[in-house]
Amino acid sequence: MHRGRTSLPFGEAATDPVTGEPTGFVKDFAVKGLSREGHRALRELGVPWAAPDRQYGRLARSLDDAIGFGITTVVEPQNSLDDLALFERARAEGRLRSRIVAALFHPRGTTEADLDEFAAATRKFADDRLRVGPLKLYIDDVVEPRTAALLEPYAGCGHHRGDTSYPADEFAGLLTRLDARGFQCFVHATGDRGIRTVLDAVEQARTANGPRDARHQVVHVECLDPADTPRFAELGVVACMQPRHAAPDIAGPGQDWAENIGPDRWHKAWPLRSLHAAGAVLALSSDWNVAEMDPMVGIYSAVTRRPLGGGEPWTPGETIDVATAVEGYTMGSAYANFLEHERGSLTVGKLADFVVLSRDILRIAPEEIPGTVAETVVVGGEIAAGREPGKSARTPRRLGS
Repeated sequence: MHRGRTSLPFGEAATDPVTGEPTGFVKDFAVKGLSREGHRALRELGVPWAAPDRQYGRLARSLDDAIGFGITTVVEPQNSLDDLALFERARAEGRLRSRIVAALFHPRGTTEADLDEFAAATRKFADDRLRVGPLKLYIDDVVEPRTAALLEPYAGCGHHRGDTSYPADEFAGLLTRLDARGFQCFVHATGDRGIRTVLDAVEQARTANGPRDARHQVVHVECLDPADTPRFAELGVVACMQPRHAAPDIAGPGQDWAENIGPDRWHKAWPLRSLHAAGAVLALSSDWNVAEMDPMVGIYSAVTRRPLGGGEPWTPGETIDVATAVEGYTMGSAYANFLEHERGSLTVGKLADFVVLSRDILRIAPEEIPGTVAETVVVGGEIAAGREPGKSARTPRRLGS
């Protein structure tokens, strides 16, 4: 890389403040490096990680893990159009045992022609095994490096509040245009100012386009100002949250998240109970591979706010009960993806997707939830994972056959 050139297709190169030489670190990779252009650039450079076979290997292993954990529908929240061939390959090779909802990445610079391609992909991939449709956007980054957008300065900082990815007016206009075209949006937002910017944009879209059942999602909702809690239900916005991130061994005292936010704002951290009480739909997930994929880990974290190995809880006033957590992983997530009429519960007329667990997590102590395993996983009436006497764990078969 030439000195002075810091903007790359796959990120922003960090440079030494004295010499101007690149340090070897790249920022904004989650936004630029995982975009279609960024990934193509890495592939052209011969980076092994970006090679199609390496990509497919990672996908196939993750799909195997998902069905093993009893996840019958996987929401893959950030993909380019180039990635869809990987899912088709997995389906052809029998690795797509969970159903897939794939969101398409909408980075800054996405054109109307790109949106036309997205809409075409939505029409092409629309069956109950592989569905494409939502758009993934970012309004801020994350708290740990102080790049999430906050209403007030970071703890110990005089003025720094982080930045939004778009000016508020520009983002509201963008979301309004996407809403008018009928797209559902998944928006990464962690800081309280970032979250408010998204909610304001949804409100503007509803004013401009009229109310519709859009089910836009705020993804993460890590630091929420209480004044914005009721707006989720009022605006029909889904809170897509990852309970494991709220555990004290991840975000609590002594960790970067808690120290950067400061104790005076800890009450804003992952407010699961407050959102649920205010009528918001909770769609719970893992954020794999940032956190463990296993839903049992997420349910334990939502119910206890304790470290995975036990210990003192952090912000226990925002715990939820096991039934509410289970609903967040089942019916809440089905609703969030317009699938509540066919998935999410054992109901006559719905798809026969369910899991038999090794323990009744509604009856055991919360400390026993981690370690509970999926003994049998059924997708569409066929055993997709698990083992019965004399049967292979990997050979799907229809129940009753």
